Amino acid sequence: MAKTVVICDADSILYATAFSNKDKTLEEALENMDLFLTQIANACNAEDILLCLTKGPNLRDQYAITKPYKGNRKDRELPNFYHELRAHMTEKWDAWTQPGFEADDLIFIARTEYKKRFLEKRIILAVNDKDCLQYPGTYIDYKKMMFIQLEKGEADKNFWTQMIVGDSTDNILGIEGSGIKAAEKLLHNDIYTVDYPQIVLREYIKKYGEKEGVNRFYESYKLLKLLESCQEAGLEPHQVPKPQKVDYGFKDLSEGSI
Repeated sequence: MAKTVVICDADSILYATAFSNKDKTLEEALENMDLFLTQIANACNAEDILLCLTKGPNLRDQYAITKPYKGNRKDRELPNFYHELRAHMTEKWDAWTQPGFEADDLIFIARTEYKKRFLEKRIILAVNDKDCLQYPGTYIDYKKMMFIQLEKGEADKNFWTQMIVGDSTDNILGIEGSGIKAAEKLLHNDIYTVDYPQIVLREYIKKYGEKEGVNRFYESYKLLKLLESCQEAGLEPHQVPKPQKVDYGFKDLSEGSI
């Protein structure tokens, strides 16, 4: 079986670990984080792993006109051991941070670069966020330990559905009043995916008028579309770090920690 590099959305893993270990000691929380990351790698048959963490301020803030990007999260209380677990990801697991970029961007930027560096290896993204499912590829939902093979047509549909529905978690409105049913009606199976942008833009204009509709379409696109390459992000390939070798040691991987 081909060896694998697994690239992790470490933001969500950090929160999941912190919340699930809120009644534990710090030492137990750190051990459980290590165990869980090793379990993810083991499920993917991975010999290499890269953790990606968000580091603000966020580059998307400049595009948020209608509502502040992720403004509904500002007063959210951080879970116990959040800072200690984050530091552990950086110090022990050599997590990658890039000022201004979100973990969701970094996992795709790293994947694009690793495809060039590791031609003989599979690359799997460990996520638990539907927002990431906008590009084709192989994913593992780390909470269910379930693999997802996403084709281009399905990935395109996921993204343009987001453009219609928005994302309340990140304070992105989309087309107000339009939900999943409206998106399914617009992006039905008889429509070519190449026509999705035009169809969705028409709906924005229909809802908000020509000028505001175009502006809101652009705003939503810039907030929702994840960066996929160093070129898009204005980074140099050498800024993408090497993945870390997974140290399996003698860990018992039979039970989950989250």
